[in-house]
Amino acid sequence: MSESDESGGGWLEGVEHVADGALEAVGHGIESAGETAAHAFEAVGTTAEDAAKLVASDADVIPGISEVVSVAQTAYHAGAAIGDAVTGDWDGAADHALSMSESAANAATFGAVGLAEGAYDLANAADGGGESTDAHHEIGGMLQGAGNWLGDTAYNLVNGSDDSSGGDTSSSSADSSSGGDADAGAYDDASAYGDMSSME
Repeated sequence: MSESDESGGGWLEGVEHVADGALEAVGHGIESAGETAAHAFEAVGTTAEDAAKLVASDADVIPGISEVVSVAQTAYHAGAAIGDAVTGDWDGAADHALSMSESAANAATFGAVGLAEGAYDLANAADGGGESTDAHHEIGGMLQGAGNWLGDTAYNLVNGSDDSSGGDTSSSSADSSSGGDADAGAYDDASAYGDMSSME
């Protein structure tokens, strides 16, 4: 992939995340505003049915659309992750699992995650970065690093750390080197005695 293609992909990722976050945020905003207005009308004596009619509009469709989009994205990535795992594509499965988590988190935070990722991706693309440095891949890299650390820590707890054996080796080598110095000293003493005996 050329640098221009990767940069273009970074812009597309940013726009996609911003659109996802904005749709979820607008949908939640309209839904909340409608509920608040209906409660206000009910509080002044309007029946629940009349209150619903007073606040009903075509904008009521947006919350439903945002929920359908979020569920569809989450379900797609979940299915794709399972499909990749079945075929042995573990990298693809991990990538789709992360996308599934991002879609679910965007819905749970009413668009905040999508907007944050979109802002990061757009800034990354403006700075000359591409898909390899977008929010999705950065999060994936951090999760992989955390997983590697946990795996190493668990291995060291069960099997013992390599550092402890390394320390023993250095101390034994220090002993042997000091022993070598002692032997060299003994040799010097013996040669001195040999010279003395020859003098006798």
